[in-house]
Amino acid sequence: MKRILLFLLVLVGLTSSAQTYQTWRSEATDNSWQTNGNWWNFPNGSAIVFGQQEWDNNHFTSQQSNADVNTWRFLFKAGANQAHTFSGNKIRFFDFGGQNPTITNISTATHTIGNNIEGDGDVADPLEIYAYDGNLNFTGAINNMGSWLDFYGNAGRNVSLSGSISGSAGLAVKNNITVNLSGPANSYTGVTTVEAGTLVVQKGGHSASITTGAIAFTFASPNQAAGVYDFLPGQLGGSTARTLTSNLAAGKTISFNYATGDVTICDTLTITAASIASNNIVNPSFAKSGDVISLSFTTSEAASVTPTVTINGTNASVTGSGTSWVATLSATGLSNGLVTFLISYQNALGCTGSRNTVTNSSSVTVDTVVPTFNSVTISSNNVNNSATAVVGDVVTLSFTTSEVLSAAPTVTLNGVSASVTGSGTTWSATTTITNCSGASVPFSIAVSDRAGNTASRTTTTNSSQVVVSGVTTNGSVTTSICQGDTYVWPANGQTYTTAQTGLTHTVGCNTATLNLTVTPTVTPGVSLTSSDADNTFAYGTGVTFAASASNLSGGTATYTFTV
Repeated sequence: MKRILLFLLVLVGLTSSAQTYQTWRSEATDNSWQTNGNWWNFPNGSAIVFGQQEWDNNHFTSQQSNADVNTWRFLFKAGANQAHTFSGNKIRFFDFGGQNPTITNISTATHTIGNNIEGDGDVADPLEIYAYDGNLNFTGAINNMGSWLDFYGNAGRNVSLSGSISGSAGLAVKNNITVNLSGPANSYTGVTTVEAGTLVVQKGGHSASITTGAIAFTFASPNQAAGVYDFLPGQLGGSTARTLTSNLAAGKTISFNYATGDVTICDTLTITAASIASNNIVNPSFAKSGDVISLSFTTSEAASVTPTVTINGTNASVTGSGTSWVATLSATGLSNGLVTFLISYQNALGCTGSRNTVTNSSSVTVDTVVPTFNSVTISSNNVNNSATAVVGDVVTLSFTTSEVLSAAPTVTLNGVSASVTGSGTTWSATTTITNCSGASVPFSIAVSDRAGNTASRTTTTNSSQVVVSGVTTNGSVTTSICQGDTYVWPANGQTYTTAQTGLTHTVGCNTATLNLTVTPTVTPGVSLTSSDADNTFAYGTGVTFAASASNLSGGTATYTFTV
């Protein structure tokens, strides 16, 4: 595609061609382009014909065409320094000799073409519009017929198009000028590009100022309602990362669709309520492997599609409708620690809202670690040795855990439930010895952390133990007293006057036995017997006498003699 870069060179180059150049005559008799003699043709005057039309004076600044015109170029020269206004029938621009059709203003005035305009119809032959020293206004409809509209000019110059533009081609701002589109129903389907300068689009009381790197929107009201607003009829070419600004009030945001040319105004979308919990049976603020974490939330507007939720960076399953939703995820495989999340949703306009914090004090901490015992020791209050115990002594089991526990541990000591005190990670359990097992005191500890992870232990961490004394028999006595006497038993210091059989006394695990007999009281007496049965005591006969005596204790003695 060829362009006119230097207008004067073009004029010189075409003087040798067969194309007609027409200049509007200062002797024109009326304002009609079709009046014979109003145009000066080299070498004769005529009505308007195909070629290049030039204006270099201010004679009849308001002109019209009473018939459709096919031509190649319009040129406003320096002499046309007053505003010209054209109206009437359609004008169609064609290329000639490989040169693109053009409309050029090198005067200082602003000229307005009110006629409907059509393009060449060949995509390779754009209609080139130049605003060098003055501005150009197009108030009629433009059908590009498949040929591009390209805009050139000097900085500070403007080209305004207030009629609607149609056709299958697009338009491009090529130089550092400002092009204003204010047609109410632009429908061209080609790409709009801004390679330099500024394209200003005005529609419905709103405007967009488009440059190569930014789009500034000015809406009729800073509180413009949320919705989709059409600015361009199709794609905006070039960067899709332009900086977007607007005059909208705080809380309203905009997004631009580069494929459709539409801008969307969004009000701030919020998540009005969000809370998190697990189905952990011990504590819903904790989750262990296998538990399910649930995030319940309410949106300020109905979500047009199911919201996206990540929990600890993993996509969650989301159910619900309208403004009420629940996201769930298994804690299995999640990292230990406080659960994080991100909720994202959009409404029917495509406006988005997000949140990563709860609206109450809820939280969930993933804890898949089984608690451990940092220290476990056992001792007694025995006055002689803390590693031994007798009946009545108190045995204490002290232990610390790696985690805060959900409840008091369950502890058995010496086969019975122990009394447990403590909190957090520091605990102790006690029991009183009631037997004499002669063995080490056995124990078991069962704990559960706040997430329900369990652990148990039956051994100490420092090899400590408490041995209960076995049964011994010390201080057993077997003795007797006379009836009426008393006996003091050293084992217990008690006094006994009656017989005792198998009487026991226990101190700790030591047992003494007393077997005491009592001898009854006997009357003392003396007896004498002889061998002479009839007690005749005949002379000459030997007689043996026996003398016996007894005491109160029942002791006896006998003495015999013969005479």
